[in-house]
Amino acid sequence: MQIEDVDVIAPQYIEVYQKECQAIYWRLWAIHNELFILEKIESFPFDLFTAVPRRTFWKLIKRALIESIIVNLWTLVAEQDGLFALQVFQNRIMTKFKRPDIDVSVDEYLKKQLRRVDFKSRSKQVAMKINEIRNRYIAHMDYPTHIDPSSVVELKGLALNIAEIKEVHQTAYELFQVLWFGNYPVLDEWEYAPRPNAPNFITDVEILLSFVASRSSLFAQSDFAVDDKLRDERLNELTEEQIQMFNEWAEKIRLARIPTAR
Repeated sequence: MQIEDVDVIAPQYIEVYQKECQAIYWRLWAIHNELFILEKIESFPFDLFTAVPRRTFWKLIKRALIESIIVNLWTLVAEQDGLFALQVFQNRIMTKFKRPDIDVSVDEYLKKQLRRVDFKSRSKQVAMKINEIRNRYIAHMDYPTHIDPSSVVELKGLALNIAEIKEVHQTAYELFQVLWFGNYPVLDEWEYAPRPNAPNFITDVEILLSFVASRSSLFAQSDFAVDDKLRDERLNELTEEQIQMFNEWAEKIRLARIPTAR
């Protein structure tokens, strides 16, 4: 069944409903594209191409991305009474915005879709982690957490990984698709959209990381190249996995590859 907002939302609430949908969409869009950038940075072999003191910029970028993702996710999945929390938004649609003369079949179909997504139970555990991280590390500096973390029982099991973030974001997106009737919101920024027919396309973040790789002393062409003997010693110390990573980036920046058989 295909339903539209006019099938569900009372006429006097259509405008505010659409504005709220747009506001929630931009939060989901930001998280999606920040995750794309974060994963690109996380997968880059900084240990191979850079010295520790030359990574400060990227550490700060990663921290900023993570904090932004946590704050945006908290607004959507963990805030208990926020007007843009998806569970609150769903309840507002079903109790306030919904037209009193809604067709029974439309109402039943909507409820069925909401049960299918099962947002509350699927997001519960990660939402609890997000809430604790936001409150203890980002929005506030919880004193025991920072001064005597061993005394804080809640910190056990608080670690949050990218896979969990992506999962709860996907769950939020599925619920939003149900609640934004008749719309199919695309989250990929043009730069980061999948390009199966253009495998050599390089995104802006990959261009920046390619530049980092190109400045490595491992490349003879680099401005920071050391003498050939020292460079050869470093190359000979690389594992097969490191050689593979080296060659992947060498190909991107069109510099000489290392033979796999040495």
